[in-house]
Amino acid sequence: MNISAEVYEKTAILTLKRRLVVLPDAVSFFDHLTDLAEAGIDQVVVDFSNVQFLCAAMLGMLTDGLELLRQTGGDLRLVGVSGSVSKVLKISQLLETFQIWDSVEWALHSFTLNLKLSNPISNPPAALSASACQVSVPV
Repeated sequence: MNISAEVYEKTAILTLKRRLVVLPDAVSFFDHLTDLAEAGIDQVVVDFSNVQFLCAAMLGMLTDGLELLRQTGGDLRLVGVSGSVSKVLKISQLLETFQIWDSVEWALHSFTLNLKLSNPISNPPAALSASACQVSVPV
């Protein structure tokens, strides 16, 4: 799978480069997450901006990856979730499982500020608007 990875101390940004994410891609993605976790990088942002379709195996790898990172005190954030990816997450009842952010920058800020908003918001309080905002994904 074409994955670009940017690592900043304990945080990584994984950008998925393929439009279609199928089983071999999902396995490769989880291998990347495992390698990061073993290296002590437990805050991961996954950018789905290029993805138009993902298979059920990828859903499993995302939830397994979330569990893996949370075991070490970390977390997983998603960005660029739209279209069919959003629909698959909704049908699978996983929209509430993941923190889905509007941009990579906001997702990164959520780690820095230790934000764990339980309900998506589209208009953050003024104190948060410049730093971070979790948004709901229209379907």
